[in-house]
Amino acid sequence: MKKVQQKDYTYEGCGFPVVIDEVIVLKKPYADIPLLDHEKLLREVLLQLAQSPQRLTGNQVQYIRKSWELPLARFGALFDVAHSAVMKWERSGDGATSMNWTTEKDLRLRILQNLGCDASAILHLYKSLLEKLPEGEHGAAIYLSGAAVRPDYDWQSEEKQRCVTQFSTVEAGHVGAWNNNAPTWARKGRELDSIVSNAA
Repeated sequence: MKKVQQKDYTYEGCGFPVVIDEVIVLKKPYADIPLLDHEKLLREVLLQLAQSPQRLTGNQVQYIRKSWELPLARFGALFDVAHSAVMKWERSGDGATSMNWTTEKDLRLRILQNLGCDASAILHLYKSLLEKLPEGEHGAAIYLSGAAVRPDYDWQSEEKQRCVTQFSTVEAGHVGAWNNNAPTWARKGRELDSIVSNAA
C-alpha cells in the first residue's frame, strides 16, 4: 500500500467537487483513499457552504439536508415549503436552485446554528448576506485546508495501515460513493476512525 502526499486533491464524495490543498492519499489498485477526518470534513464543508460567495446549488442543498438526516418533507417544513419544492431545488444539480433569497439566507444561518456557532458568528454571516449573491459556474468547487480535515491520529503504524487495508477492501465498491448519502458516509468515516484508533 503506497502513501503519497498530494496537493490540490479534488474530493468528489460530497456530490460536488471539494478541493483540499494538501492531503495524504493511500494508493490502492481500485481507488485512491484520502486520509481525512470525516467528522471534520463534514463540518468544514457545511461552514464553507454557509459562507459561499455564490448561490447554493441543488447538489449542495441535498448535501445539507442529508447531513441533517432529514427527509424531504421535514426539511421543507423548516422553510415553510412542501417536499416538492425541496425536490425541485435538489434537481438543479450543479446549477443554482430556484430557492428565493430569503429562504437561502435562512438555510445558511441555520447551518451555523446547527453547528453550534456563537451569536456573533451568526450575526456576522447575516450582515454579509444582506445583498443577494450571484449564481456561480456550474460545478464550481469549494476549497478546504488539508490541515482542517486531517486525522488527529498517526497513520504511520503498520498495524493501523493493515486495518485501513482490511476496511477499504470490504468497502471497495463504496469508497467513491460514500457521500451519496451523507449520514451513511459520515458513519463509515467514524467506523474507519474507530478501527484505526483501536489498532493503536
